[in-house]
This record gives sequence, C-alpha cells and structure tokens, in this order.
Amino acid sequence: MRTSVPLTEKQRKAMLPYKPNVGEIYRTLDWLRDSILNENREEFRTALDDLRHQLDQLETLVLPNS
Repeated sequence: MRTSVPLTEKQRKAMLPYKPNVGEIYRTLDWLRDSILNENREEFRTALDDLRHQLDQLETLVLPNS
C-alpha cells in the first residue's frame, strides 16, 4: 500500500508542471506491484523498463530547471 507524505505548498507548486509524469510513474509502480503479486516476470521486466524510461524523461525535464 502506498503511504502518503505531506508536501509543503512550495513542494506542491514545484511539482505542478510534472504532474502528468508523476502520475504515469505511480501507475507504473502499481503495475510493478501487481506483476510481483501475480508472479509475472515478463510483465515485471516490461514495467521496470518502462519505469526507467519515465524516470529518464522526468530527469530531462527537471534538470534544466534546477
């Protein structure tokens, strides 16, 4: 089960432009969890590769703004 971490208003505003990316990452994490629960190694590998790709995309978006 995903835990909730309270964000400050500043953190919330900083994440706003990346909301679609973060949403996709959470969906992929749920897919990974389900793949583990269903013992489906191929789906797990695919979801893990997808997560790596999404994190790379997010990094590309965030780093120029740092």
